[in-house]
Amino acid sequence: MSFFNTINSLLNSPNAQGTINLKLLFEFKDIVKFDGTEINMIHQALSRNPVERLNLMTKVQY
Repeated sequence: MSFFNTINSLLNSPNAQGTINLKLLFEFKDIVKFDGTEINMIHQALSRNPVERLNLMTKVQY
C-alpha cells in the first residue's frame, strides 16, 4: 500500500507528468459474456477515475 500512496501523491501534484504501465490479469472460472456483469463492473471501475489517455488491451484465451 505504501507504493500506491507514493505514486498517488506524485500524480496529484500540479504539473506532474509521467508514464505508468500497469498489467492486470483477470481470470474467470466460468464463461464471461462481453455484455455481462463482470465486464460491466470493470468498466464502471475504470470510468470512476478518468485519465487523458488510456490504452486498454484485452487478450482472450479459451
